[in-house]
Amino acid sequence: MRRAYLYAGDVFKPLNLSWGKLVELAERPEEVLERFGREIEELAGPVRSLKLRKAMVAGSGETVVEYVARSV
Repeated sequence: MRRAYLYAGDVFKPLNLSWGKLVELAERPEEVLERFGREIEELAGPVRSLKLRKAMVAGSGETVVEYVARSV
């Protein structure tokens, strides 16, 4: 089973997010911030906005969606 994690400050936090929803949200940072804002702020502090930096899929199926956070 594939799992989605939030990673910030060398901490991985599992998210209750299906694989399909992760793919759907990948290019819509505003929805990621709206849905996981509390979790993001717990790990990274107050965030005003997210910008998609890159998304990668490895041959094994592992996927990384990387955002840059703008602080409040």
